[in-house]
Amino acid sequence: MMSVGWLVVNAFLRSEKFEEIYARLIRAFSLRGVRLLRKGNAELVSVLGTPILNRPDFVLFWDKDIPLAYRLENAGLRLFNRPKGIELCDDKAMTALALEKAGIPHPRTIVAPLKFDSGPYGDDSFLDSVAELLGLPLVVKERVGSFGAQVHLLDSPEEIRAVLRARPESDWIFQEYVETSFGRDIRIQTLGDKVAAATARFGAPGDFRSNVTAGGRMEPIDPPLTFQEAALSAARELGLDFAGVDLMYGEGETPIVCEVNSNAHFVNLDNALGISFEEMLAEYVLDETRRRDR
Repeated sequence: MMSVGWLVVNAFLRSEKFEEIYARLIRAFSLRGVRLLRKGNAELVSVLGTPILNRPDFVLFWDKDIPLAYRLENAGLRLFNRPKGIELCDDKAMTALALEKAGIPHPRTIVAPLKFDSGPYGDDSFLDSVAELLGLPLVVKERVGSFGAQVHLLDSPEEIRAVLRARPESDWIFQEYVETSFGRDIRIQTLGDKVAAATARFGAPGDFRSNVTAGGRMEPIDPPLTFQEAALSAARELGLDFAGVDLMYGEGETPIVCEVNSNAHFVNLDNALGISFEEMLAEYVLDETRRRDR
């Protein structure tokens, strides 16, 4: 009997970029005799505690609907990635806390204090302490976001206040500015306990970020062993089967883990390196599924 998997995606997020990823994944599994059925998260709505019908052999969870991921895992399905890892990666504050606990080098970070309404802080004097503790300039990021959006390099507490007041509904973290990595980093794609691929990334002229979607570029690289070990440690500590780990260059070219992506877009990586990460991922998922079923 043909194996069947679910590719769980967000039903409300549609773009050519995502459609290409889904098509590549479905094709990679099809080449291995496996039906990968695309399932929007909206069609998987169900009452908690009721059986999951037409259960697949595995779930490739390409979404950030974390309650749904836990629902499927609670029902005994094997997810790639598991919900805990997705949850930790989706919130940059939680990522930083997990890296701190594991002793993995990452930028010095302060999490903005919790407030209970969607308006601006009534008293934002704590921002003066943030600037003093981390130094200026510093990096301000929304806790949830992708592709380098809502990431700012700011020079003064006044600029920080202006950014937070412009988006009062958002939650934020503040990080030290790693000047030695201005406009450059390394993206390492992990798969299981191995490095599957790596690229050097460079930002657009004058941009401290190195995101390709934000106008940067990438090229092949054989990353130093220290960078590989840091990436694998981060993925392991976050409980990820596969991950896109972004590492900055610290003093003396030492690795500093900047961010960890639980379902990093791989099309640019494929194109830059002439590889098919989706095929490597399919092999890994099927191997793990067979091992579980023995």
